[in-house]
Amino acid sequence: MRRRAVALLLLTLIVASGREAPIRAAPAPRLVADNRSPYSTDVYIWSGSAWNFVSRLGPHSFQAFPNAGRGSLWRAVIGQAVKEHRVNYVYDARYGGYQDVWWIQ
Repeated sequence: MRRRAVALLLLTLIVASGREAPIRAAPAPRLVADNRSPYSTDVYIWSGSAWNFVSRLGPHSFQAFPNAGRGSLWRAVIGQAVKEHRVNYVYDARYGGYQDVWWIQ
């Protein structure tokens, strides 16, 4: 009985010492709106029936929108100019997950 307990203890120690690194979840997919213009920009998302205000980006600034729906339609309004963008995620190794970068110029 004692021999069996010692063997079980040794086996437990061997298995515990050989643990692998913990598995990390991938970061949430995100849309990054990068305002490269010298003006403030209002960002909207299409809800299916209306444009809903999301955020105001300052000149030369950016903001991440995690979990933006794939294929969702976004709009940037800079003064009277309107720019639209449809979300299309691609894998970015530097980010470690899927993202779409929208350069607003």
